[in-house]
Amino acid sequence: MAAVAVNSHGMGQEEDDTAEEDSGLTQSQEETILALHNKYRCMHGAEKVKWNKDVAAGTKNFIWNSCAAIQAEELDPAKAVTAWYEECEGCKTGNCATFTDGCQKGKRSQGTHNFTAIVWKGVQEIGCALNEKKTILCCRYWSGETINKNTVNMPSFFTEQVSKRVQSGEECKGEPVDGEDDPGDDDGISRMAPRMGGGAYGAAGSPLSAAPPLPKAKGKKAKGRKGKGRKGKR
Repeated sequence: MAAVAVNSHGMGQEEDDTAEEDSGLTQSQEETILALHNKYRCMHGAEKVKWNKDVAAGTKNFIWNSCAAIQAEELDPAKAVTAWYEECEGCKTGNCATFTDGCQKGKRSQGTHNFTAIVWKGVQEIGCALNEKKTILCCRYWSGETINKNTVNMPSFFTEQVSKRVQSGEECKGEPVDGEDDPGDDDGISRMAPRMGGGAYGAAGSPLSAAPPLPKAKGKKAKGRKGKGRKGKR
């Protein structure tokens, strides 16, 4: 059933849940993506994340005119997120429930960094978007104003940030995604959105690499190698 919204003139009008948001996704698709992320995060002992509209809009601006030559049909966002998660079956040191290295590397050069971004413990908010042709889904993962161990796929922190599966999907099926346990927040959407020009981000792209360039972070950077915090499928 469609919800009823009030326009600027105070008159009620139906709100179509198939209408596109600033991300190029419908509200239903955004909710599904967020729910899947929080389900998988629950399965790996990570706290739930919130949807950030500004991050989603900025991601859309980056990939809107990208074209996916290898895929002509529209991409199903839910299937894309599920495929990212299932990369953990190919971790070099084990499967989703047994890996010991934070799934930093995959078997036979198989990519795993879409999976690790989804369950990275330091992530606080996410924003995803589709390109104009609906063939590329890109997600960005926000973890704060500076680049540190919480930044997605930061080298040297995989073991700390990515845990093997500790609960089943069935156990995490009812994981709340609407902020019902957060006082003052009734929809799980962040209204304290970070500026797109700063902060620490990681990204996932499917089916082609659609990772936006990592913005320059303010403040002190983590010591050692610089982590680009980006990933994508080609």
